[in-house]
Amino acid sequence: MALFSGSDLPTENNIKPTLMSADGPARLGLVDGTRPMPSSDKNPVLFVQKHTNNDNGTDAMAHNPGGILAEVISHGTGVAGPVDTDATWIAILGNAVLEGANLGGSTPDYDLRGNAVGVAGLARSEKPSDGIVTGLWGYASSPAVDAAEFAASPYLWTICALELNLDIRHPDAGFKTFVGGKGTSVGALLHNYREPSLGVMDWSFGVAFNGSPNDGNWTSPDSGNWSGFRVGVLLDKIKNAGILFGKYIAAAAYGIAFPDSFAGMTTRPKAGIFMGDTQINLGNYQGTTFNVGDLWAKDGAMFYKSNKGSGQVLTGLSVASSLSYAANRKIKVNIGGTDYYLLASTTP
Repeated sequence: MALFSGSDLPTENNIKPTLMSADGPARLGLVDGTRPMPSSDKNPVLFVQKHTNNDNGTDAMAHNPGGILAEVISHGTGVAGPVDTDATWIAILGNAVLEGANLGGSTPDYDLRGNAVGVAGLARSEKPSDGIVTGLWGYASSPAVDAAEFAASPYLWTICALELNLDIRHPDAGFKTFVGGKGTSVGALLHNYREPSLGVMDWSFGVAFNGSPNDGNWTSPDSGNWSGFRVGVLLDKIKNAGILFGKYIAAAAYGIAFPDSFAGMTTRPKAGIFMGDTQINLGNYQGTTFNVGDLWAKDGAMFYKSNKGSGQVLTGLSVASSLSYAANRKIKVNIGGTDYYLLASTTP
């Protein structure tokens, strides 16, 4: 391992990701190997460790930057008008590269296998800690402006605690119904991986959206008292399916579920699902198990399960337009292939 000043750092070690404008470390660099002569050492170039018994008193949630604190502060020009400081700064950047080669040409033979992880977070609590154990935590603060400045500002901005992007450099893998295979791309993968034979252990939630009460009452039944979300999930630019369920679903599970009751709450949703300018396609159910309240379609017909049994729902309504029907005020209704006639009236 060698220690270099910024001007002496070998430039071939600096691999620039998309939109990176830096040329290399500006002040200090730790280098272990070069591209022509890579190191065979598997140990870290830099290791930082801190053992501590610091006590924050009664504030167990106070954050202490114990390992590494990296801070970048970008300053404006101090000059009015269009002369601004233009830059995007990153406090900590992790860049892992798999620099393998194809030694087989049209019959690929690669000389490298593995994974590349730019940034990894590991956290562990040996005993209950009365808090959250998280491998990654993000906290973004918005610009501090009042209502008048917010309305008058010509700038546009978005606050993101976490932003993820993908740079796909291979052909489109097409529509997939599972995670795996060649060329699968996933924006955020939540993988409940456990070593074999350790037993099944399910997560409570794959993704959870939660808020905080304005009055500090964490059991408040008033939804207006909580800082929550205008929209829980925004799905846009969808090409095949906004939500796709796989086949590994337990028999007692629901694809989408709402609470059994809103008793005790001050409000209830206007509707469970709002379709807007679209429709629901019930598909073609092939199962044989039905519960009271189920609605399904099979072979072009619609069925409903009530507490009195299953039955076919009205499948078609056709009103005859012939003069003979108009004269006797009959409306023809076709139910299950059989014609029925209803007598119409112009008065209640």
